[in-house]
Amino acid sequence: MFPVDTTFEVVPQFPPTTSREAVDFVLFSSTLKQHLSSSSRSSHLPIYASLKRQEADEQLRRRLVDIVDDLKIPVLHGVSVFGTKMAFYKLTRDSRRLEPRHITPDQEVVTAMAPRQWWAYDILEEEGAKKFRDVVEEVKEMCSQISL
Repeated sequence: MFPVDTTFEVVPQFPPTTSREAVDFVLFSSTLKQHLSSSSRSSHLPIYASLKRQEADEQLRRRLVDIVDDLKIPVLHGVSVFGTKMAFYKLTRDSRRLEPRHITPDQEVVTAMAPRQWWAYDILEEEGAKKFRDVVEEVKEMCSQISL
């Protein structure tokens, strides 16, 4: 997916200080020397752990929002991963719209802040693998349009 003769790299980052149960990877173009294309949050914890899904969601949202002002590409994609299950995020630079929409907690009713359904794609299944490849190809295409 990322041949060695391209300018794309996948590199691990240090886990967040609040949790040592996950490893982060960020995909970026080394030509552009900044995070441009995708963040991925991976955990070996079960996807049914609601609190862990919420933590992953919050971390990915923070990272996407942190870099929106410096984006050179029109759309920033993020992928949150639990085992083989993936949730896809999309931040549109100009409108500053982030999907899926943030769920606001209800003070009286238990609310799933990051519903399990968001992790509907499985990388080991054809549909999930295709979705991931499509996002990667879209990012590569956007990056190829940037003049340095």
